[in-house]
Amino acid sequence: MKMQKIQLLTATAVSLFTATGAQATVTYPSAEIHGNGASSIINVLDKTWGCLAGPDTEIGFADGTTKNFPDHHYYPTTPTTSNPTYHCDTQSIQANLTGHYVSTGSGNGKKNWKNFSQADIGTLPASFTTAYADGHIQYAFSDSPISAGDLTTYNSTATTSPASHGAGPAIQVPFYVLPIAIAYPKVYGKKNIGGVPTPLAFNVKSTFVQHAGDGTVTGGLRMKKSTYCKILNGTITNWNDAALKADNGGQSLGDTNDPDFDTTGVPIVLIGRGDKSGTSNLFTRHLDALGNSTAGDANIAGCAGARFDTGAGGKDRLDDVAGVDNAQPAIYDKATGVLLTAGSSYTFQGGTADAKTYTVGAEAAGKFGLADGSDGVADAIGQGVPDSEVPNPGDRSVHGYLGYVGADFVLPATLGTTTPEIYAAALQVGTGSSYNMPTATNATAAFSTTYLPPQANSNGTYNPAVTANGMRNDPLAWVLPSTANDKLANPAKGYPITGTTNLLLYTCYNTYQKRAEVVALGALQFGKLGGTQTTDASGHFPVAIVNSTAKGVEPGHVGLQIGILARNGLANLPGPWKTAVWETFFAKISSGNNPGSLNLWIQDKLPTSTALIDGNSGNGEVVSNPTCTAGQGS
Repeated sequence: MKMQKIQLLTATAVSLFTATGAQATVTYPSAEIHGNGASSIINVLDKTWGCLAGPDTEIGFADGTTKNFPDHHYYPTTPTTSNPTYHCDTQSIQANLTGHYVSTGSGNGKKNWKNFSQADIGTLPASFTTAYADGHIQYAFSDSPISAGDLTTYNSTATTSPASHGAGPAIQVPFYVLPIAIAYPKVYGKKNIGGVPTPLAFNVKSTFVQHAGDGTVTGGLRMKKSTYCKILNGTITNWNDAALKADNGGQSLGDTNDPDFDTTGVPIVLIGRGDKSGTSNLFTRHLDALGNSTAGDANIAGCAGARFDTGAGGKDRLDDVAGVDNAQPAIYDKATGVLLTAGSSYTFQGGTADAKTYTVGAEAAGKFGLADGSDGVADAIGQGVPDSEVPNPGDRSVHGYLGYVGADFVLPATLGTTTPEIYAAALQVGTGSSYNMPTATNATAAFSTTYLPPQANSNGTYNPAVTANGMRNDPLAWVLPSTANDKLANPAKGYPITGTTNLLLYTCYNTYQKRAEVVALGALQFGKLGGTQTTDASGHFPVAIVNSTAKGVEPGHVGLQIGILARNGLANLPGPWKTAVWETFFAKISSGNNPGSLNLWIQDKLPTSTALIDGNSGNGEVVSNPTCTAGQGS
């Protein structure tokens, strides 16, 4: 937690500031908002909260534990007053704000949001109980879209629905562009050579190896669509398969110290999500699209008619996919950090209604081992071979894991010393001969080939006459329809497994303090929060702290991108989408075709002074939507 670091680093932090500008013009009132949902984005969300809010911010899990990822350090090449060096472990944009979030998986995020509840969080961390004492959440994240049924539940007049609590119209908007990595360990085993346990690493062709800006290897092992389809469908089960060798320039993937690779090989052990997960939804939706495409690559060998013929919407739960359920292999246990042995049992996170217990079967080729959350999948893929498994000269032991996980859990993302370093594969783009990594740039390229927001001109501004992509007052129209398999589920450009993590909000909040904090979170994401809207002693913060794609000079990481999203493999929305989301939900825009008249905005504007955000009427006070009732809402 940042609170623990401030006392140690305050003296150092003073010397880091180069800004000498005016003090803050806006101080937000004390507030706390809390939510739950997708685990795919907890790395970047934790970093964003660490920069925006005060010291008491951390990520929780449904088993009652908490985690802090390394704080974000923003190091521009040439710091200026308006774009200073900024250390989010010692500096806060608005120290009065506090944010909490519990990683439960997308399914339970959607459930709590639509039911105005927190029942499906599981076990709250002890330090979160005060924050969640109101019994419901203010926001949720999901990688999979809400359904028409979810919206019906939301709008129900039952006492448990948000509508009955005055929460106002439902809001679902894409917030992050999320590439899903096909991840593998940098080291697949060990061999005792001359009495020394020696790591065995995949031997990727040098011209295929991918590096981050600071030279860090991030992966690059290539996979055609037909190859990863066959792997994930269980028909390619060994890393020495001829298809993998062909994809990688005809070169053996075995370590030069591993003559057994080309003969015995390394069994591929698949790892997936056991909880209700939007990441699983995006992953299964993509594989279904490859097998049922009309975009020129129909019937991809290994995908068509195989186990991931799920229907265009994908599946939130991996074991709901035909051919994946039953006879599960070893399951990864986050608490112990090991794959469970056959015959043991494990209950996956979630509320009572969604908890699932499995009896672990023997490890089987082509079957998925399961793990809770993105962090569990990453830990399972990256767990190494202990020295004890190769006690004698000549002994060899291998762990050839492969799985799917959000791009902020693979290198070069900063996850902390306790998280293993795992690589990402470079996947075939479209039907061509190029291969892309799961980076912010490639994810944006994939998203940009899709479509415009509802009722939008080409720049995203509101146009009521343009209805081909739905209506702005329909929350279901804001997330790419799951039936659009030849768009984002199978893009012609960019990184092929790309989706959005969607922010679920309410229009009405029961205090002006909460409402202001919700808008501040959106404003920071979209680069709208002014550089002097900070309580930090410097009087300024970098407006682009979330979104910058510039490369910086962070010690030890020179050349890495300095914005939170790009640094960790995620991207912000393309310009037209940011415009549409902002002008519809986070501000009352009264110019042009006047989207403000739809009354979908949470707050009419950003405050330009502290006096305009104190809850007093008059004098241009920032106000809530007129459809809201004072004191009601989330």
